[in-house]
Amino acid sequence: MKTLATVDLSACSANSFEILGTCQKAAREAGASEADIRNFMTKAMEGNQEHLLSVVVQNFELEWPD
Repeated sequence: MKTLATVDLSACSANSFEILGTCQKAAREAGASEADIRNFMTKAMEGNQEHLLSVVVQNFELEWPD
């Protein structure tokens, strides 16, 4: 699977909308196509928060500060 961007979620609360917004912004800044971003957003919103996080892990490289 293609990685859309590297994203740091350490500052996010457990709020699904904040996670989606952070990922969407990171993907845009990394130059991902709008079609790929829409596809991610659609898949991420198909289920509960556990599903959302699973889709994030599948589509993004997670970065954690030291």
